[in-house]
Amino acid sequence: MTTQHLGLPLPGAWETLVLLALSTAAAAALLFCADAARRRRSPLPGNAARPWLAHAAGCALLGLAGLAVGMGQTPQLPALRSQAAGWSVEGMICAGALLICALAGLWRCRREDVRPGWGVVLPLALAAAATVAAVPQALRLCLLQSFSLPPLWPLYLALAGLSAACGMAALRQGAASPLSLDAARLRVLCGMAALACALAGVLVTPAAAVPTALGWRMPDYAATVCAMTALFCWRWPRLAPLCGGMALLAGFFLLWKVLFLRQAVTAAADSAQQMELALRLFQPGNLLALAVGIVFCAACIFLVERLLRAAPTEA
Repeated sequence: MTTQHLGLPLPGAWETLVLLALSTAAAAALLFCADAARRRRSPLPGNAARPWLAHAAGCALLGLAGLAVGMGQTPQLPALRSQAAGWSVEGMICAGALLICALAGLWRCRREDVRPGWGVVLPLALAAAATVAAVPQALRLCLLQSFSLPPLWPLYLALAGLSAACGMAALRQGAASPLSLDAARLRVLCGMAALACALAGVLVTPAAAVPTALGWRMPDYAATVCAMTALFCWRWPRLAPLCGGMALLAGFFLLWKVLFLRQAVTAAADSAQQMELALRLFQPGNLLALAVGIVFCAACIFLVERLLRAAPTEA
């Protein structure tokens, strides 16, 4: 049984992770822009939300790496092979613009008393919007013609990106929050975003009319468990990493169902086959792809922040 993919090397989990990284980068950038606009008249330090930019840069680097790996790949349908490389170039341009704008914003906000101006905020917001707008075109160009995006695809992408962006912010905070949102509110936001991902998964329908079984609902149940765990953690700051991890998983499960399971389940009306498809995520190759992507993204965020800390600040 074959799986449709975006021209990237490992079908299923790797494609989902790359698209989640792109949507997370865009969501983190937009959250920074919203916070910067809200704090224009605030007496607090102007770069209190700078970690949003570090997350946007790290996730954009992961998205760029995934697209670069897929540059030489072609979809399974010969008629679309001439268009696959075009998507990779287009996607790399959008993700590259987002990365450059995020790094420029980080460089501008090195000092504690510097507030990002509209020259930082507006290009960053435009690059984030362009990155999100390019993703549906990517799927149309690189997947088989029989693959159809659900009508609510932009909503699914936005919810997954928001949940993952908030989850990454909660992962890095301990008892004291370095972000603009306090610890409790951020954990509540993680739980609400994870719950929204679980509810959105219920709205996803198979690409063809087939009887659905437990395997089809597994991502919904998993995202619901993640949401309940995240909401349970809101009163305990030391559980912030668990809360953030649950929000990340909820966003991933939503995109996994929309991108992989929705299409694959149409060829498997049998309940046992649907369960086998749902458990495909836990195969060693997919788990290895996820581990490599997560480690790479964390290393990128650490490297960006380390370089900026080492850079001299203006007097």
